[in-house]
Amino acid sequence: MDHIYRQMVKTNEAYGIEDKRVLVVEEEWREILERASRDPSFTSKIRNAWDCRVLRNTTKKKSESDAPQEVRGGRIVFHTHITPSDWRKFISYDDAAGGSYNRMLPIQLDRVPLLRHRQLPDVDTRDLVSAFAWLSNEPHVMEPNRKADYLNWIMRRAESILLASLPEHQGAFVARTAESTYRVAALLAASDGTSRIAEKHMRAAISFVGYSVRTVLDLTKDGPGKSNKKISPEERILKHLSDHPGGVRSAVLQRATGANAADLEVMKGRGLIALEVIKDGPGRPVMLYRIPRQSPRLRGGGGLPAPANPNPFLALLNVA
Repeated sequence: MDHIYRQMVKTNEAYGIEDKRVLVVEEEWREILERASRDPSFTSKIRNAWDCRVLRNTTKKKSESDAPQEVRGGRIVFHTHITPSDWRKFISYDDAAGGSYNRMLPIQLDRVPLLRHRQLPDVDTRDLVSAFAWLSNEPHVMEPNRKADYLNWIMRRAESILLASLPEHQGAFVARTAESTYRVAALLAASDGTSRIAEKHMRAAISFVGYSVRTVLDLTKDGPGKSNKKISPEERILKHLSDHPGGVRSAVLQRATGANAADLEVMKGRGLIALEVIKDGPGRPVMLYRIPRQSPRLRGGGGLPAPANPNPFLALLNVA
């Protein structure tokens, strides 16, 4: 708040234009979150900045010259990095429930590939420079064409279905999925130097935001206070088999889950797992365990993922 206010004042004095655009880059967000835990207004400032509301700071009273600070129409871009373990440790589910973190788009990064020649490839930025000049010349109203508008409606339906299917603690993180998608699509259209949001912009935005949704669901799958939840041997067996739908040999399954032959026999008798005995040539037959196609655990819960939802709305997000 203090930084954007001082920038606004200085640019107004120097150029007669109040520049209220700020790019915040934090390579270690953990440090900020640790300090923010002692500032009850931190998350409310995030919400106000995202909503373009008036930002005020009325605590500056050291002298008569310290007038209350106020910024209207600020544009703040927040780019930061945090490890998954620190996210789970410092991101408060209470703040998420208040809407503080569904205004962000977390993106899980893969390992950065090694560069053979220690040099990044050249990137042609002339089109982006031209698009920025087009944006800066005059105000533009971003509007969708017919197909993009239909996809926007689809995304709003998808969001309502997604929220209805998720636990409350996860829904709080993705409650603005449709709005985020539309904003990204508008940004992509602007980068093309056009005020018309096309179908290609919406589909690219859906792909990007869908990946962010999958990232959030992975980060929050344990829920508040459940990171140390103990998993029963039965759950470990079902989880291992669900990760290997082609089947797992008996000996391998027992080593991976800590189960014994009696455990597997009991689960087979209950219909939770199936045994296939493969006899191919001389030697002992191969005992292969897998989850039956009609297993009740796959139809109704028990901590295992249900079959992919055929609903086309969720298919758009690719999170089913």
